[in-house]
Amino acid sequence: MKAGFLLPPSIGSPRLPFSAPLLYHDMTAQIYVQFYGPDLLDDPDFLRQFNSDGSLDIKSVPVSFPASGDYLRRPHIVFDMGEMLRYVKFRDSIASAAYDEPSPPGEEEIPF
Repeated sequence: MKAGFLLPPSIGSPRLPFSAPLLYHDMTAQIYVQFYGPDLLDDPDFLRQFNSDGSLDIKSVPVSFPASGDYLRRPHIVFDMGEMLRYVKFRDSIASAAYDEPSPPGEEEIPF
């Protein structure tokens, strides 16, 4: 499925009228993007939610993810709404291109 995005000129500008967190999660494509307002970059409580490698610090969460959900530990964090939309479009384009490519020789699907 290919998503279409129209980006108004104001998307990604400092004048964006909101800064509420927004999560985009596509379980099938394993796309997990989290938008936070850039003002949170100066909030020590916010920063403590992450490890130094950018992964979520989930030691206090009493839930374990199955191997297929391991991507949930490393959301793609963005602080610009335009970047969020561009990243989702990028991932969608990659997924669409993968479906459009012919199989390499010797790996064609055999119809039954």
